[in-house]
Amino acid sequence: EDNTKNSERYVRINGLARMAILYDKDYEKGKMYADELLAFKPQDTDYNSAVFKGNIFNGLVEFRRDKDVATAKRFLLAAGKIAAD
Repeated sequence: EDNTKNSERYVRINGLARMAILYDKDYEKGKMYADELLAFKPQDTDYNSAVFKGNIFNGLVEFRRDKDVATAKRFLLAAGKIAAD
């Protein structure tokens, strides 16, 4: 049951982050959701996917909102180090 709840949580937060960043251009809200994804714990279902997407979304926010290429690059490189679920 906890695995199902965590999986549903991942799907919900991932979708909200995607909508906020890619469609609404609401980078504050997108960053909040991205940070929520990064807060998943290793024992949580979808941990790797959550951390991967959290880093991707944070990289997009840093690049698009702040024009901070160096920080965006750090997030994107961190995403590349995550093992697939």
